[in-house]
Parts: sequence; structure tokens; C-alpha cells
Amino acid sequence: MLDPSSSGDPYIALSYRWGPSPRLLLLSSSMDEFLLGKPIEDLPRTFQDLAVIARKFCIQYIWIDALCILQDSKEDWHIQALTMRQVYSHAAFTVAASASTDEDGGLFRRRDPSSVFPSIVRLPSCTSPITNTFRIFERDYWDRNILAGPLHKRGWVFQERHLSPRVLYFTATQIFWECFEEAKCESFPKEIPFHFSDKNLSTLWDFAEAKGVLPRNHSDNESVMPMAVYSVWRDLAKQYSHCSLTKASDKFPAFAGIAKLFQEITGDVYVAGLWQSRFLEGLDWRVTEPVSKASSEYRAPSWSWASVDGPFRPLLPGAIFEHLVELMTVTVQPDGLDPTGCIGYLTLRGSLFRARLKSELQDGYWEVEVHPGGQLGAGSKPFEVQIQFWLDYQGIDIHYGKILYFLPLNSTLKEVQFEMVAEVVFLVLNPLGKGDHLQLTCSRIGHFIITQRRTLKHFGFQEQEDGLMVLSLGQEYSTVLIK
Repeated sequence: MLDPSSSGDPYIALSYRWGPSPRLLLLSSSMDEFLLGKPIEDLPRTFQDLAVIARKFCIQYIWIDALCILQDSKEDWHIQALTMRQVYSHAAFTVAASASTDEDGGLFRRRDPSSVFPSIVRLPSCTSPITNTFRIFERDYWDRNILAGPLHKRGWVFQERHLSPRVLYFTATQIFWECFEEAKCESFPKEIPFHFSDKNLSTLWDFAEAKGVLPRNHSDNESVMPMAVYSVWRDLAKQYSHCSLTKASDKFPAFAGIAKLFQEITGDVYVAGLWQSRFLEGLDWRVTEPVSKASSEYRAPSWSWASVDGPFRPLLPGAIFEHLVELMTVTVQPDGLDPTGCIGYLTLRGSLFRARLKSELQDGYWEVEVHPGGQLGAGSKPFEVQIQFWLDYQGIDIHYGKILYFLPLNSTLKEVQFEMVAEVVFLVLNPLGKGDHLQLTCSRIGHFIITQRRTLKHFGFQEQEDGLMVLSLGQEYSTVLIK
């Protein structure tokens, strides 16, 4: 299909939730029928309502994914999925069917207009004869009306909202408006109180303006993504992880438009959900409430947050911080036509510890026998420690006698109750096949954190003058290949 942004004519894009059995789709067999024309009254209710809005704004074209992408062609789907960045960013505005669970739910609702406005309470003043007027509304007004609706839990909608310069939301009670700078609604036509839109990408635009570029492809791979820009990316990825997808394989494609936006502006290289210039920072993502994998099919390397389902927390380095691994190589190759979804291999150099699980305690704690240097032998004196594991997903088999490997990832100082506390993050690695501790092939299955200095000293850490815990000199290092 043609890229709608290439014609220069204004168009409206639709953001809506598909039903379980869509009754009208563009298929190879129905292409000729669509080209001959189809009465608007034969379309699903939401599509019909969108035509009413287009007429109201005197806009001739609309973009609806079910009617603009061949739904029985994987090749066309992959090609069109890569254009979502252009489709939504170049639309005059996007209409969001926020209150509908499927394409027949429609946009318009019957309602009592007076019920839309905030309640007004008038109370006498204690100090003057003037009566004070107060408006009562919920502080999370936006979340209750928009984000809590059925549409915005859908993974594909996330980038549709954030890429669109303007969004018109049709909720169950009123119309909302959002652009990159403001958010308004019928109840609050000037601005919604106490609401700061996470759609505000001013940090990204400011960076583009400072570089003197507009969003476009360019090469500047040697520069490091500014921490302020990386922080925006981190927040978006974190929010996206709370969304659901019908197909687990859509994890990369449904976020590809946002990735392309950052890639075009920063010139950085996108690597399976991480960025080349901030790769080591990107490895520090944590799952605290693991869920089962939606599919057993390979989707992403285990070191990428895209390999897990459910919410995760990507962490930012603190003011006093040190990486404890060295990036040797990272290799990714596209999975099919989509360059954002890939098979990847990562090689790190770091201090590796071999561990044998002994007894399970409670709340995720295990008694663990740890061997410094990652090997079992007379030259290494093992020690026992209690560790609370945070696994990346449910269903991981850990049991008595199982051998795992621990890889210190980073060390930082954090203020906890007005006291600086040293924190070291370890990756939990599951060995794949037989391997030498000096050259191990494994997959990531979780993480854990140690803050007790005494325990860290068992692992070969020592305290610096600033309080940061770092690995002692002379520590043995290994090469770790993570799939």
C-alpha cells in the first residue's frame, strides 16, 4: 500500500481496539471489491463515525489499519508495520476510540452534558462575608478517563498515541484533546489541572533543535545519547511494558515507531531494545513481579527487556556509579523483514561466580554456595550466603543442587533514609550446555541485589574512599556469551 504521508494531502488516522473476530478486513481476495468502492453504511460503527469527523473537518482521507494493510499477507504487514512512524506522525490528527472494546463500539455516546463538568461547592468564608466557590474533581482525572479505558491497555496503541502530533479522544463521557504541549477536555477547556502529559517529548525536540536537525536519518554513531534523552526513552519503555499484546511476537513491531523516532533524532544504533551508546546502562532492567511467558517462541535475546512479558523497571545510573563488566561484542540480525526484531548474541568480560543452590528459604531467598572465580577446585574457597532472587519470568526451574552463575553488572551509591548505601547488581545466568568458567555460554534468567558490605567483601569487593564498592585488583575475569 502507499505511504499516506507521501501524498501531502491531510488525513486522519484511527486508533482503536480490534475485536476478537473483525468482520471487515482488507484481504488479497477483497482488494478489487474495495477498489470499486464500498458504502460507508456497510462499515463498522467506529469507521462510520470516523467518516463523520472527517467531513466535519473537511478532510478527504482516513487511515485505518484493517483497511490499509493486507491482513493475509505477512510481507505487506511487515512492510507497513515499519511505516507506523510516518503514518501517525504525519497525520493531521489521530482519533482514539477510547471507550470502545471493538470496531463496532463507535465514537459517539449519549450523555448528560451537565454531568461532564466538575461539581461545584459554595462555602461561606470564616473571615469574610464572601462565599468561596470550589470545583471538585479527581486528581487522577486523566488516568481515570483515558488510561483506564479499554483502548489504552493495548500495546499497539502506545506508539499510536505518542507518535501522533495531536490526538482526539472519544471517551465514555466527553472528548479529550492532547498534543505534544497541552492536554484539554470539555470539562477543562484551558488545561487539565495537575496533569503533566507523558506524551510531552520536549526533551527530544530540544535535543534535535540543539543539533540543528529535523527528525531524519543521519549518521553520528560515535556520540553518546544524552542522559536526559535516554531518561525519556527509559520512561517510555517502562510504560510500554504495562500494555498487553494479542501476539507476543509483536513486542518489537508495536514499539518500532518510537524506536525509529529516537534513532532518527539521536543517530544512535538500536540494538534489540537497547541503544549502542548506552548499552551497559540498558542491561540494567529488573523484573519484580514476574509473569509467565506469553509464548515459547523466540522473540528476543534474554539480555533484552523485550524477551519478557509484563512490567519491568529500567534503571538509570546514579551520580556515583561504576560498570563492572566490559562490552566485548554484540551481534544482532533481523528476524524477517523487521530490523527492530532480532536474534542477538552478547559477549561480556567480567568477574564470574559459580553457585550451587542448597536450600530454599522463603520470599525468594536461597541458601547458596558460591565459588569465587567461577570454578570448583582446591584453589577457590567457597562461602555460603543467603540471596533473594528476582527471576525474569515465571516457570524458571531452580532447585536444590542447580548450578547457576552470577555476574556483577554495576555498583552504585544510593541515599536511603539520609544514609549513602552501596548497592551492587548481579545478573543471574543459566549455563547452556557444557562450558568452561573462563568462556561460558548462558542465558539471563534474573537478577539480585546485595547491599551488605560484609557479603560483598566475600565476593571480592572492596570499598573506595567515596564509599562505592568495587572489585578488588587481581580478580579473575571471564568471557561470557549471553544468548
